[in-house]
Amino acid sequence: MNLVYLPNIGFKLDSSNEIIFKWGNEREEIRHLLNNSHIADDDEDYGQKRDIYQNAGELMLLNYDDSNYLNELEIHKGVDININGIILKFGDDVNNILKRLQSYDKYKILDDDGTFLLPSMKMAIGNGASMGGEDDNNSLEYFYASANIDHLMEI
Repeated sequence: MNLVYLPNIGFKLDSSNEIIFKWGNEREEIRHLLNNSHIADDDEDYGQKRDIYQNAGELMLLNYDDSNYLNELEIHKGVDININGIILKFGDDVNNILKRLQSYDKYKILDDDGTFLLPSMKMAIGNGASMGGEDDNNSLEYFYASANIDHLMEI
């Protein structure tokens, strides 16, 4: 699957006939557009509202606010991400990705294991070490994008 990330807007998938999934879209609308192929993963104790979309080799999570409006996207594997013509592939070296993105945004280190925030693009990427893998695993293993990253700016 291929995804085009549109900073400050949302994203579109190659399989969705160029439909743009915008931050703030209603959960039921998104579920319908994605053929209800989700697994609901809500946890009221933690205030979590999310849908999991998983196919062979692909894992994408869509998170929603308390009113069920889309506010976060997480990808853990299997999706090529296009950002302003720059393609991010899982397994690519994170340092190389940061170099390619530096003309759009300066990054901030979120943790010493290898999670990096690109504030103006409202996104973060993480390497294998940051996801619990080997300490020297610097390959892309996590992508996060959101309508609002204020909670990450405080880290």
